[in-house]
Amino acid sequence: MVTLVVFWVLYHYVCQTTTMLFAKTDRELLIIGSLPLVYYIFDYATTKFSKLLYTGNRAVPEFLGFAICLSYLIFLLVYFREYEMKSKAEQYNELIRMQMNSFQAEMDNTRKSEKKMSILRHDTRHHMAVLRTLIQQGETDKALEYLNEVSQTYDDTVIKTYCKNEMVNSVLSIYNTRFEEHRIRWEVQVSIGEKLPCSEMMFCAILSNVLENALHAVQELPQKKRLIQLPLSEKSGHLLLMAKNTVRNAPAFNDDVPVTERSGHGLGARSIVYYVEKLNGQYQFFMENGDFVVRIIL
Repeated sequence: MVTLVVFWVLYHYVCQTTTMLFAKTDRELLIIGSLPLVYYIFDYATTKFSKLLYTGNRAVPEFLGFAICLSYLIFLLVYFREYEMKSKAEQYNELIRMQMNSFQAEMDNTRKSEKKMSILRHDTRHHMAVLRTLIQQGETDKALEYLNEVSQTYDDTVIKTYCKNEMVNSVLSIYNTRFEEHRIRWEVQVSIGEKLPCSEMMFCAILSNVLENALHAVQELPQKKRLIQLPLSEKSGHLLLMAKNTVRNAPAFNDDVPVTERSGHGLGARSIVYYVEKLNGQYQFFMENGDFVVRIIL
């Protein structure tokens, strides 16, 4: 009866967790199993080869506690080292994915621009005929209005260049498109060189997280109040980034870092902190006149 009850408990409450556990690598399983292995070796050695465990000697419980604590400490050190290495690999893969997405988005924008240009080149003769007719009829105001519309159409085909650095320009171009889709007004001023004084991939990860957080924050506001400002400059070998965006409600702060209890949110700020610290930079999150501000120096 006890066996049946234990089986039912294991099947309903432990089986799924055990399945997830055995999906880990052999190295991780060895690390996890090291703690019970130490106790088994101690128990076997003190009963098979001696009667020390049953003698009541005070050294037995003292040594057992010491051995378990030592093995647990070693387990923590090794396991978290493995966990950190795995996290770094995942973050690197995420950076690669972000870079590929940025290149893909830039290629899509280039294709769209080329398609629009081919259409405009095809319609150039028609536009010239319309302008000639309007001028001949003395309707200069309509001709100027028509010319402005054509010029605006040509302007829309131009791929915006924010800076000479291709990766940063790709990230800014991607978010410019997203901001336009969500009808978000944004003001960007960029003055950086072709070569950055730090890792391009890490900086683009920081920049992407900053803009992504700002995007989510302003989406909660009415369209007229959606505003994101991004001055980005380079001075004396350091990158200076300060992003400001409107918010509905001021976020809560923990150790001067914004936090949230909403599921799926809050990772952006932690990622920013992680990469800034990896680059030995400085970060600051604060509220200013009702706006949320991120200031980063690398």
